[in-house]
Amino acid sequence: MAQPLSNLDYLIDAVKRSPADDQPARPTTGPAPPTPMQEAVVAFGGPILRELRKAGGKLDAFQLVDATSIPLETLFRVLDTLSSDFHWVNVDKSDPKGNYQIELKPEALEYMQKSGL
Repeated sequence: MAQPLSNLDYLIDAVKRSPADDQPARPTTGPAPPTPMQEAVVAFGGPILRELRKAGGKLDAFQLVDATSIPLETLFRVLDTLSSDFHWVNVDKSDPKGNYQIELKPEALEYMQKSGL
């Protein structure tokens, strides 16, 4: 004779048979929408790269703010992404006042030539 189920057995069985298991998987509809940071990089990355190229590949952060009118905090976030994700700029963060030195890398110049920036 089977033993009666305890409350705990019922809960364990309910977890094993969750309602999500009964539903068929939904197909994905495409790529996820861009994050706000990705949108910022797209919007501000081009002007930053163009200004760096016009200046011979090197500017400091304050010069970039003057040239692009991008707020310093936004500039730093976009530069971090351009540096870490795309490897298009080198950012020397040694200045304690935040006037970082930004250098355009050859990979960025190659991309700009291919894309017509």
